[in-house]
Amino acid sequence: QQDEPPDDPDEPEESDNEPESLTMPDEMLLEALASDLPDVIEELPFNKLRKSRSGSRGKTTGQRGRFVRSVPGDMNRARIDIPATLRAAIPWQGIRGSDAAEHISLRVSDVRVKQYQSKAGVLFCLAVDASGSMALHRMRQAKGAVHTLLQRAYVNRDQVALIGFRGEQAELLLPPSQSVELARRELDLLPTGGGTPLASALVTAMNVAEQARRKGVMQTVLVLLTDGRGNIKLKPESDAQEELRQLGTNLAQFNIHTVVVDTKRSYLSQGEAKQLAEWLQGDYAYLPNADGDQIAELATTAASRD
Repeated sequence: QQDEPPDDPDEPEESDNEPESLTMPDEMLLEALASDLPDVIEELPFNKLRKSRSGSRGKTTGQRGRFVRSVPGDMNRARIDIPATLRAAIPWQGIRGSDAAEHISLRVSDVRVKQYQSKAGVLFCLAVDASGSMALHRMRQAKGAVHTLLQRAYVNRDQVALIGFRGEQAELLLPPSQSVELARRELDLLPTGGGTPLASALVTAMNVAEQARRKGVMQTVLVLLTDGRGNIKLKPESDAQEELRQLGTNLAQFNIHTVVVDTKRSYLSQGEAKQLAEWLQGDYAYLPNADGDQIAELATTAASRD
């Protein structure tokens, strides 16, 4: 038996007092097709969702949150709305040869399920380049950004994931979480030095975002703390820059908003991070001395624009 979500206090009370006898009115279908939509339609929830500003935090529908409306659906996957199902079936009883006063003939097409709406959080995925001489500085930046983002996480239902990349491949240090302490601990334990598997970091970020979507988190902002110089390829025979270009296109099509924070000193930079941001169709920020609050602000600004 499927567990049902608890009744939301905002859900309107449902009456059990159904009419004892209902008959199908004459020409009901013709009149319904010919009638104009009432003005009150403009106030229904689906219209508000369609007109919502792109800069505001989104909402997601599911089996939790505030009851919005009843819609056709699968009774095995959602909570059935019995009164709405009966109302959908009753007008067809005459056609189906049944008497609504004694029994009601139900079909799958009559089933109405309850749709709920809840505030949707954002997954902030921080990918930290742990290679090279700037690795320790990036760790400090990442710690500050994680702390700031997670301070706001409870209110917005956001989560933070942490990816570290050095050596031969990237590693998911922290799956989506709201724990500041776990993120700090993983950054403290992350070794530094070695190669820069930037392509592996992009693949890992895509996998994390895909798993989050399956759990209802539809918006991911990827923050890359790197100088953009990836030198470890996914395939030995491929070209490192071509891999990054193709992966950047894939991430952009997957609707992951990316912010590339360039941590390299200006007199050493050859524009690799800026080129990476262009391939990702994301934002580029040259902030070698940025603190955590600045990086967190870049991430939240990107989320508000999606």
